[in-house]
Amino acid sequence: TDVAPEDASLAARAARAAASCGGESFTAGTKILLASGIAVPIASLKVSDKVLATNIRTGKTRAEPVAAVLVHHDTDRYDLKIRDHGKTSVIGTTSSHLFWVSGTGGHRGGWVKAGALRYGTHLRTPSGSDGATALGGWIPEQRDGWMWDITVPGGGDHDFYIDVIHTAVLVHNCPMESKPLPKWKQCIVSVMTALHIVQGGISAGTIGRPPVAETKYEYRANENPTGAPPEPENGGGGGEGEC
Repeated sequence: TDVAPEDASLAARAARAAASCGGESFTAGTKILLASGIAVPIASLKVSDKVLATNIRTGKTRAEPVAAVLVHHDTDRYDLKIRDHGKTSVIGTTSSHLFWVSGTGGHRGGWVKAGALRYGTHLRTPSGSDGATALGGWIPEQRDGWMWDITVPGGGDHDFYIDVIHTAVLVHNCPMESKPLPKWKQCIVSVMTALHIVQGGISAGTIGRPPVAETKYEYRANENPTGAPPEPENGGGGGEGEC
């Protein structure tokens, strides 16, 4: 299947984003809040789907399209427990993913890694309130697995929301970078992007298996852990030649 130059460029930039954001992601079933108010599993998102996004510099919240769906194998899984209106839920993330902590005492607030969130820390919700509270977390028995993240355009200033029962909490966006990948890595990403793999649904059992979804996904070409999608033939050489 031929890949349009602009799509290949987007894929290359998204793959670089995946590499730079490795360790900042979510399990397949983690629900993302769409602009419509519906929450869907992150692994079911497609490029151009509109999510609810907030610009932390301006405080404005609006619909933003997904620019890329990022997938990579991670060994830093972390389960974060959150309380929301008296109910608790667990987010399957990584210890280094950033969550926006509401400011107190006149302070603006800021990004804090999931693994560093203290018990009782207030997290930002779409309304701007601090109705959700972190209750700490733990490292799950299965520490590695396939993880998902998304890129939302806006110069890295627009971040998105993870659904937690009655509300949602603001988490960090994985911005694209403009520096190009080496040619051989672009070849791998272009071929992987051209694949359309159909999945019959998302369940807890898919978390440790290779990603399969009817959408574009970006595979970190510099990793090939056990169970990872195989690299395309002639795509993993060390040269800078054509695909």
